[in-house]
Amino acid sequence: MSATPIRLPEALTTPDDERALTLLGEYYGRPYGAPGGLAGAAFDTWDSTGTRVDDANRFTSDDLVAVTFLSLNVPASTARVLLRDRVDDFAGLLATSARTATWPTRRSRCIPAGPPGGCSQR
Repeated sequence: MSATPIRLPEALTTPDDERALTLLGEYYGRPYGAPGGLAGAAFDTWDSTGTRVDDANRFTSDDLVAVTFLSLNVPASTARVLLRDRVDDFAGLLATSARTATWPTRRSRCIPAGPPGGCSQR
C-alpha cells in the first residue's frame, strides 16, 4: 500500500498569509465564534451540557452531535457501542492517548481568526 501524497491548498503555499487568514475568518467567524462561521467550526468546542471537562476521557452524546458538524453520520449501532456497550474500553483508549499525545510547543504569530489558543507555526 503506497502513501497518498498530501497537496496543500494554494492559500497555504504562498508567503502571503492574507488568503489563509480570510479563509479562517470565513470558517470560524470573525471574531472567532461570531455568527456566520461554518458549522464545522463548532466541532471541537461543542458542549451543550457544560460537562466537557469532566467527560474528557469518554465519548458522550455531545461528541456524536459534534461530528455531525463535519457532515459525518454516526450509525445508531456505533453510537450504542461508544456510549453503552464498550464505554470502559474506549475511556481507557482515550485516557492513554491523552497521556501519550505530543503537541507542538513552538508558538509564534497567533492567527486572530483562528480558535482560542490557535497560532500559526513559522
